[in-house]
Amino acid sequence: MTIKKTLLVSALLLGVSTPAIAQDSNYYISGAGGLSILHDSDVSSNLNSEIDYDNGFAGVAALGYKFDNDFRVEGEYGYRSNDVESTQQSSSATGEASAHSFMINVVYDYENDSRFTPYVGVGAGIARVDLDNVTNVNGVTVNNDSTEGAFQGILGVSYAINPRFDFFASYRYFTTTGAELNTSAGDIDVDYDDSTILIGLRYQFGGSDARPTRKAEPRPVVERRQPVAVPQEPVKRAEPEPTPVRSYLVFFNLNSSLLTNDAKDILRDVAEGMSRPGVTRIELTGHADTTGTDEYNMWLSQKRADSVKAFLTGLGFDGNSISTMAKGERNLLVPTADGVLEPQNRRVEIVYE
Repeated sequence: MTIKKTLLVSALLLGVSTPAIAQDSNYYISGAGGLSILHDSDVSSNLNSEIDYDNGFAGVAALGYKFDNDFRVEGEYGYRSNDVESTQQSSSATGEASAHSFMINVVYDYENDSRFTPYVGVGAGIARVDLDNVTNVNGVTVNNDSTEGAFQGILGVSYAINPRFDFFASYRYFTTTGAELNTSAGDIDVDYDDSTILIGLRYQFGGSDARPTRKAEPRPVVERRQPVAVPQEPVKRAEPEPTPVRSYLVFFNLNSSLLTNDAKDILRDVAEGMSRPGVTRIELTGHADTTGTDEYNMWLSQKRADSVKAFLTGLGFDGNSISTMAKGERNLLVPTADGVLEPQNRRVEIVYE
């Protein structure tokens, strides 16, 4: 019961602390299959028995939303099935135990400068636990199901194949509040606690996969008026001072086009300068490090530039006044050999004047 209470409290705390949705985050779907290790069930009340299980199958599918601050929230459907190995009274007992679950999970990703991302999470929901023709439970055959509260703790690690696909491996401790079942000997309580080992794939949705073609933006023409002559003496009107060219950098995590919180803070500061009168050009150039193919890095660089543009348009800038381009692994800020992870090369340069 201590583990169950800990999972419940953790789920509530993480659920309350979930941050607001960021506009540049993405929905994802995932699917996984693996091993269900169903722990021995204590059968209480009238029968006072124990049921042992063989290892079985587990599968889950989820639809989720990834926030910009490393949190994910997902709705998950799960299925677990295990054959009965024996009961306390009989080594030749037969039958099956299964559970259909519907969970809400809150997951935190420990982002870093590698393709591997460890994560932890908790989940809460409901489960329908079904004991199908379980024989020799103290002389009674149990054949019933019950819907109960369910909780789980999650540990895992994912590997970024590309910005869309992640491969992941996960361990889950899954438990219910206890199945209350009707039998010919009266009502009984059956524990359902499962250790689940899964491997699967996660696909993240987003914008178009195609690399946009950069369009040349016309440079605005600034009209300059000549001084007006008057009989007394010429009156000169002050010429507007040209805006100096300014350049800023924002950096990205490995294999990602999502803006970090630090990058957003920098962009908000840069936006103040770009909002001043006289700014005639805003240009965003995406870059990548030397891991991956040249074609892939060009695509990823463009996605990074597009993320910055989307954030600036969200602040009120006209998207037609912002041009983007991709340089891939050309023009490295820190020169490296091919295949080297270098955080400072994963960047977007913002230039305006």
